[in-house]
Amino acid sequence: MKIDVILNLFFPIFIFIWLFFHFDFFRKFRLKSKSNFKSLCFILWIAFIVFLIFVIKYFSILKELHDIDDAINGAVKGYLKGINPYKEEIVPRFAEFKDGKAIMKNSTFNYPPTCLYIYSVFYILLNPIIDEFWYPITNIIIGILIFFIFSLTFPEISKLISFPIIGSIFLLFIFDNIVLTLFFVSISFYFIINSTHSYRHFFALLFLLIGASIKLIGSLSLAVLFLYILQKYKLNKNLLLFILIAPIFLLITTFPFGIYNVIYSTIFYFSNISIRSQTSIYGGTFLVYILGNSPYFTIISNICITALIITSLFIKNLYSKLFLPESLLPLFTIQASRSLLLIPFYILLIFIILKLYPHLEKSGEAINLNP
Repeated sequence: MKIDVILNLFFPIFIFIWLFFHFDFFRKFRLKSKSNFKSLCFILWIAFIVFLIFVIKYFSILKELHDIDDAINGAVKGYLKGINPYKEEIVPRFAEFKDGKAIMKNSTFNYPPTCLYIYSVFYILLNPIIDEFWYPITNIIIGILIFFIFSLTFPEISKLISFPIIGSIFLLFIFDNIVLTLFFVSISFYFIINSTHSYRHFFALLFLLIGASIKLIGSLSLAVLFLYILQKYKLNKNLLLFILIAPIFLLITTFPFGIYNVIYSTIFYFSNISIRSQTSIYGGTFLVYILGNSPYFTIISNICITALIITSLFIKNLYSKLFLPESLLPLFTIQASRSLLLIPFYILLIFIILKLYPHLEKSGEAINLNP
């Protein structure tokens, strides 16, 4: 397997930016005039327009580079016909690549049931109107909702800056269900940052859980946030309620399809190196490139991911706790989808904003932002 250079080189860029703001090197470069603000807006909007033109011009090519839209479309149609997509092989996925062309093969659905439920609702609403374009349009709608949630979280941040940033990112992921995961992640951050509700930590954990039950990469942030709350507030009412609700939620969503079927089609699929190495169009992550098809890959990968979570216990700043493990995760996983970069990018964006404008955090027990 070839290494995905873009994916594996993005993490040092993220780390460099994080260090730059973490140690306050940015103070010399703050916007000090309206002309600088206008220049920044101009650059961001030009970039957004370029991305928009690129997506429109190469829409069909971008669609062919992804199979998640095909998989979700197939799973939704089967589910609405009464077929169990976690048991029956009705979902088209990339099987292998020959001469740069993808060969499709039907399999079971590889994403948790929450993903299936939500996209089924959008399919029912949009497919009769826009037919085959229902999936990318759904993700664009979700991206717009994320922008509004972001604006509610940071009402003082100019929308002239935030819209082209968020819009540019989501144009690149209109064929990926990571946007739905980030939708719930953004709601979680709203409760972490902006809410004074006594159960805000419970809601933050709950929405992270829902996000992780759409795409499993969100589970790392969920584990880190859970340990942070446990470490800082002990086993309080928020954690106890979450511990009670979480398994109930997972059982209710998975039981109709068969718990074994769901686990086999999701967790087993994404942890099977032989399957993922065949179906990835981009190439390998760092650990896959080093170990290849070694039988020890899964053990070493799990040890590395566990180490990331444990290491977060020694980091004081919550947003650094969440950002560092998420940004390093692509080094140690099988999946080489570049959607792995979206959640750490979003967390890094929030980290930068709260470093620039720490007064924007309005939580009743504001989280310490000092290094």
